[in-house]
Amino acid sequence: VGSVRSRGAELTFILKPMDGLQWYNALSWNKTTYEDDYTSGGAIVPVAGKITVDTPERMASSEISWNRDGFFASLRAKYTGKRYYTYTNDQSVPGVTTFDAGMGYSFGPGMGLRDIKVSLNATNLTNKRYAGQLSSFAPTDPTGTRYAIHASAPRQVFMTVAAEF
Repeated sequence: VGSVRSRGAELTFILKPMDGLQWYNALSWNKTTYEDDYTSGGAIVPVAGKITVDTPERMASSEISWNRDGFFASLRAKYTGKRYYTYTNDQSVPGVTTFDAGMGYSFGPGMGLRDIKVSLNATNLTNKRYAGQLSSFAPTDPTGTRYAIHASAPRQVFMTVAAEF
């Protein structure tokens, strides 16, 4: 399609108010645009200055985690902003916020191992349906019918037993 221009910033803030408790936060802003129009089949496609496809301008995440006496737990929220699936920015998928959580226990050394951990993790806690991955892009899509989107994964729960040798 031609040249692109990227500008952005990221801010990370970590607060540790007490031993074993941490609050992590990250915000990012990204503006990546096409610098040139391009020609397709003899016609000029006007994309100069448009946001590149599948590139959110805003993202944010926040996670609070706790770790004490072998127990650990976390809760995370993640926001991904609107993403375009057309080069001319006439169609997009909306932004989405998802939540994940985890908890577990570290037993420490035992049975000839340096550490044994058991954890339970859940992704997409609210079972929100959203555009997980965009897999095809179009120059324009005035009717909103030319997209190929992979749906998000549903809520999933995993139990893990880990052994460190």
